[in-house]
Amino acid sequence: MILFRDGHNIDVKITQVVKDQIFYKLSSKKDAPELSVDIADVYMIKFASRGNVYITADGKRVTGENQKIDKEANLIYLITGKEIQAFNPKVGTDIITYQLTPKAKKGMTPQMGAVPLSDVFLIEYADGTRDVITDLSGAVMPKTAVIIPDEPKEETPEHKPALKVVFHTAKSGDTIDSVASRYGVTPQEIIEWNELPAKTRTTARLKVGMELMLYVESTE
Repeated sequence: MILFRDGHNIDVKITQVVKDQIFYKLSSKKDAPELSVDIADVYMIKFASRGNVYITADGKRVTGENQKIDKEANLIYLITGKEIQAFNPKVGTDIITYQLTPKAKKGMTPQMGAVPLSDVFLIEYADGTRDVITDLSGAVMPKTAVIIPDEPKEETPEHKPALKVVFHTAKSGDTIDSVASRYGVTPQEIIEWNELPAKTRTTARLKVGMELMLYVESTE
């Protein structure tokens, strides 16, 4: 499935993914015409067997989880490309709350989760309807212009390591400083990536269960 940045999706057979284009067919027949779409317009490719591939606003491809989806689950897609299974979601003015499981055991309160509304791209309900919370169709990478200089200069290309998105769930005793040290990033980067207050104390202990998004070097 190709999920677009304006919220609609199509079921396809992917034939090729290149730097700025995705080629696909609407049928598995050999003589089916091959179509293409600008990768700038795509939020995510969901492969049946390989999991999700999230397309960042600047065109990077990030491989996500390949989780088994409960047929009763609603899916919450975050702006950062994460997919959350949610049951009985409630959309508030600034937050979405949801159950982590379809039903709680008798006599027990169901486990709950929550996510800020500002972090959410789309909710896809189990009945097939969708609710676009943040329209990302305008937040696409700029088209690249190719400029040919009059006199080409020989320069040593700068090597930039490939990055991938990981999510760290805070454990007892974790601080921003300790998480930064563990993943080889700076505390200030963690604050900026997660839109935390600028005056956040990096030595303060994080709330257990708090989820932080990080960009780390890919080892692939």
